[in-house]
Amino acid sequence: MTFEEQNKKEGGKEVDIVWLIRYYWSNRKCICKFLAACMVISVIAYFCRQKKFTCTASVLPLSSQSSNMKGLGMLAGMAGMNLSSLMNSSSELITPDLFSEVALSTPSLIKIMNTPVTWENPDTIESLYSHTKRDSIPSAFGYIVKYTIMLPFTIKDALTEEPNEIIEVPSGDEADEGTRAIVIDKTMELCIKDLKERINVEVDDEVNLVRIECTAQNAQQSAELTAAVIKRIQGAVTDFATKNARKNLNFIQEQYDTTWADFCQKRARWLQYKDTHRYTVEERADAESSELYENHNLSYSVVTTLQQQLAACKMELASKTPVFSVVEPVVKPMKKTSPKMLMHLLGGFFIGVVLSVGGMLVVLGYKQVFKPSEYAELYEKYSAEAK
Repeated sequence: MTFEEQNKKEGGKEVDIVWLIRYYWSNRKCICKFLAACMVISVIAYFCRQKKFTCTASVLPLSSQSSNMKGLGMLAGMAGMNLSSLMNSSSELITPDLFSEVALSTPSLIKIMNTPVTWENPDTIESLYSHTKRDSIPSAFGYIVKYTIMLPFTIKDALTEEPNEIIEVPSGDEADEGTRAIVIDKTMELCIKDLKERINVEVDDEVNLVRIECTAQNAQQSAELTAAVIKRIQGAVTDFATKNARKNLNFIQEQYDTTWADFCQKRARWLQYKDTHRYTVEERADAESSELYENHNLSYSVVTTLQQQLAACKMELASKTPVFSVVEPVVKPMKKTSPKMLMHLLGGFFIGVVLSVGGMLVVLGYKQVFKPSEYAELYEKYSAEAK
């Protein structure tokens, strides 16, 4: 049966699978060569790719320490200090979701990018910002390309580009200082983008566990970067939870220091007056002595009250300071996470199969539409019908 008869019989709608298999089998050498070439390219790409190491750590944030402060509250009550309001107050709840928000916030990333880490050479320790800024300096060839071929884009960037700014608005007593602006240059933008790709913070809502993963080009740098992220998170969350308590403590401490200095002066004047008029019996001397003594007692009562409030503020600060339990510590990874040879080989094999088989199928379709005579010859050559 000829190609025209077969095509007319099938109506041009069905595909002869047996013929197609025979066609591919006859070209198996070409397919194998293409597969081998793709796999060789994938191996070359494996050795050209930069190695990446991932360090993982787990942190368990605890909501409060108020239960641990009950014993101190009882001791304070025995000393005459009423801390019931502190013991009964609700503690600050630090949710694990706050960790991911803090880790990937721009102020945190700016501090992390300025943390010194180890690079290719163990003796080379510099921050990500310094490393990126040094590598971003164009060479002589880069300058030539920038001001010749890329001159229109260079002019456009110079006319339209403006430095970005982050405006931090202080709250509370710091509002009188005004706002503070942080200028974000191109190097910072690159570092922020790079860190967002490197840092991954996952929250397990069931156990309130926070997993932190940091990827870097060497094992030491990934461990140092993970430690810097955990340190930054703990510091930022602690500041957030204890901000009001620290503010109250600083205010009471200032008042206590001032009142204590005034009390010491009044006590010294009263004692000096007593020593000077020890053997003097006069109504005037007794009146002055009584006045100095009353001032001394009044100042002493104020000092005592402030001392109790100061102790209460210290206990409040301790109770609101969050506790971080490190479940999985920062450990220097021993093996790289990427690239992987097996994945490269499988990827090269898959791409080779798709390109070779699909390419041959596209060629067949092209010949069938635009070159039917050549397609007819191929069909007759690889026909599966018995002769």
